[in-house]
Amino acid sequence: MDIRVGLILRDIGITSRYSGYRYLLDAVLLAVENKEGLEHITKDIYPELAKQHHASVWMIETDIRKVIENCWKKTRPERLEKYFDEKAYDKRPTNTEFIGRLADYLSTDSN
Repeated sequence: MDIRVGLILRDIGITSRYSGYRYLLDAVLLAVENKEGLEHITKDIYPELAKQHHASVWMIETDIRKVIENCWKKTRPERLEKYFDEKAYDKRPTNTEFIGRLADYLSTDSN
């Protein structure tokens, strides 16, 4: 599954050169495993990532937000539409929305 997430991230312009890449990849994997974790991302997913990566929750949230911002600025809308809503490029999603949409895509794509 992590290979599939990595391919999707690369497809939308998020590569391992970004410091938030691994955090985002792991956040999506956690969200696929536990959709309820997205309801309380700051209490469930970020602390788990911080523990796994020996980082602060603040660093996890910030790096994920920055990588999403860069993706939204640089990726062509037709690439984003493949994984997100038709007009997804109009407004950058929050971290929770972005992670949730990719988790949903992976869940429905694997069925």
